[in-house]
Amino acid sequence: MDLLKALIYSGPGQLNIQEIPAPQGKTIVEVGYAGICGTDVKTFLKGHPMFKPPTVLGHECIGRIARTDAPERDLAEGMLVAVAPYAECGVCENCLKGYPELCRQKSFASSGSFCELLGMDTEYANRALFVIPDAQPVYTLMEPLACVFNGLDKIGLLRNPERSAAQYHTLIIGGGPMGTLFASWFRSQHLPYAILENNPWRANFLSSRGYRLADAVSPHTYDGIIVAAGAPELAESAMDPVKDGGDLLLFAGFPSDTRLTLNPFSIHYREVSVKGSFGYALAHFRQAYREILGHPALYGELVSHLFPLEDYALAFQKAISGEAMKVVFLVNPCLLYTSDAADDLLCVDLGGRRIIKKKSISIINQW
Repeated sequence: MDLLKALIYSGPGQLNIQEIPAPQGKTIVEVGYAGICGTDVKTFLKGHPMFKPPTVLGHECIGRIARTDAPERDLAEGMLVAVAPYAECGVCENCLKGYPELCRQKSFASSGSFCELLGMDTEYANRALFVIPDAQPVYTLMEPLACVFNGLDKIGLLRNPERSAAQYHTLIIGGGPMGTLFASWFRSQHLPYAILENNPWRANFLSSRGYRLADAVSPHTYDGIIVAAGAPELAESAMDPVKDGGDLLLFAGFPSDTRLTLNPFSIHYREVSVKGSFGYALAHFRQAYREILGHPALYGELVSHLFPLEDYALAFQKAISGEAMKVVFLVNPCLLYTSDAADDLLCVDLGGRRIIKKKSISIINQW
């Protein structure tokens, strides 16, 4: 039996490298880079009802096709691809009602992406693989950006261009990876925004790269408030800054027993809309794909740290610390090489910074 290396989640606080059986499927993808998501962090710290141990976490990845029989998309062995971690069915009640992100019959790849190989059937490969021009960690951001596009869809900025033309002004509460992805889209569209972030490391990271930070928040100032931090008190305080007729988007995830107190006066008399968004539909993933292909340098700045999969403890520690933006695993270093004659040392450009790594990937210089 063929075995592969995988990072196994065995319960809260428990991760270790194990060998597991190689996946089945007519299409096999070698994972190159895989990003650590906030959901991965929450699962590692406290557990998560959607991820029962033992399992492989991770759902933001790119890789190279090792084998395929998916002719409809002209996919071929050796192509570099971004992988959508799930795809809606298109025929269940939620899909037919226009909520494919809430599909009850989603299709998935063989496992999470913190492993060397992913397997999938032909139909899934045709729908969920997106060809990319090179192996850069920025392309791991397509999945979280797809979730951002779902949020933007919920507050009408994608379907209602008049809102954008009217200079819809947004406050993003939380300048972590997801909040900054929202801000990056507003930057690419030249729309006004501000980020409320109290973490000194992240505030410095953002300001040094030209992101706008909010110093103080006044009542009735913003057309939209996006809550991208999972703190109930931040969500409860987010109603007052919304203008009449504006939107409050609860984007961050909260535990199922969380209870919020929101002012019904603002909802009724000021017609403030409160909405939520979760996950993505494939239409959002396609939008994220086009967006990152069009602005790789802008989004590439968000990848702040890169670790080999073997350094999973350091990687999760960095992601938890609050002194990182996006932390990405290098799973298959072979994707970085164009020939077997690569030098022992390789410089990888990571959002404008250069990292020196040994070919063995045993050492990565952090910054």
